[in-house]
Parts: sequence; C-alpha cells; structure tokens
Amino acid sequence: MKKGIYFTFILIAFFSTILFFNIYRKEVSTKVNSHKLLSVAYDKSKVCEKQTLELNNLEASCMLYNPVMENYINQSDAIIVGDVQDIKYYEYQGFPWSKLTVKVDETVRGDIEAGESINVYVMEGYQYIDKEKTGLIEVCGDGMGLHKKGEQIILGINEENGDSVFEKGSYRRTCSCFSEYRFNSNRKNYHIYEGEKEQLLGKREIKQRIKEICR
Repeated sequence: MKKGIYFTFILIAFFSTILFFNIYRKEVSTKVNSHKLLSVAYDKSKVCEKQTLELNNLEASCMLYNPVMENYINQSDAIIVGDVQDIKYYEYQGFPWSKLTVKVDETVRGDIEAGESINVYVMEGYQYIDKEKTGLIEVCGDGMGLHKKGEQIILGINEENGDSVFEKGSYRRTCSCFSEYRFNSNRKNYHIYEGEKEQLLGKREIKQRIKEICR
C-alpha cells in the first residue's frame, strides 16, 4: 500500500514539474518575442501624414562624435555604392524600421564584394496614428522621404554581430542619415548632411574625399 502511495506521489511530482517548466518556457518565450523585430504589412493608401524623425532618435542618440565624414568613415566597417532592390517594413518597441536589400555596385572601402546583396536596417517606415489603425504616418529620418526601390545610395555601414535585435550579418548605417548619401534624381547629385549643413556632391567627388580620408 505504502509503495503504491509513494509511486503515485512520484508520478504527480514528475508531471507537475513538466507542467511548470512548460508554462515557464511559454512565459519566457512570450517575453522574448515581445522584443523582437516584427514584420508588418501596411496599407499605404492609409498614409495621411508625413513626419521627419528628430536626430535624437535611436540611431543617432548614442553618437559619441560629430557627424562629419572623417568621423563616420573611421568608425565604419565598409563604405559601398549600391541600388535599393527591395524594402520590408518592421516595428520594434513602437519605432518604425525598414530593411533595405541593397545590391553593391562598388566597394569604396571594406571587404564586401561588388555584385553582393546585403541587408541594411534604417530607422524609417510607417506608424499607425491610433490604436484602431485608421491611418498611417510616414516617418523618415531625413528630408528626402522613405527609400524607394531603384534608388542609388552611398552608405557607411557597420555589420551586426547578432547581439542585437538585428540578425547577424546584416548592417546598419554607421551614423544614421549622416553616413548615407542619397541620389537626387532631379539635381543629378548625391544629397548629404555634413554636420548641420546640407550639400549636393557628385559620386566622383564623394569617392575622392572618402579615399583621401582613408589614406
């Protein structure tokens, strides 16, 4: 009789332990997933407003140096010239992000090979204006609006090591919009921010300045 009670007690304890760890694992999984980058499909027809992120956003808030070419070049892993091939939109802790798939046409500095396609995360995208999701705000990090497919860009970038929410092997801009030159199709030059100034430079001028700094 005692052996039967003892055996029953062991079974109850065993299954209770399994149940506890399953519940705990689900709770931990829920907490982890709540901090992941969430892919979001937006109805662009709902866009009713456009905003520009302040430069104290998550990308630029931790800058320990002035956003000028000399500084971000020294801090970057690579500087590339490429075309935006694809864009996916994400949300992370209430902030919009976009993943740009960029085909590298030329590497000005670094080990990325020409012809390679890389993923670059930039802080821009869409946000709902209310909980009912009745409308969207287009949020960008500079005065040129959201990136578009086919756009030509020059980027100073750093590779992600997998310790953050962004996957290992992807990239982020070294110094937010300051380390990116976007081609202005109307004026046939690249639009850049140099400190608090805005400039237009040709590709040859930009590459020459970068190479001079790298020497």
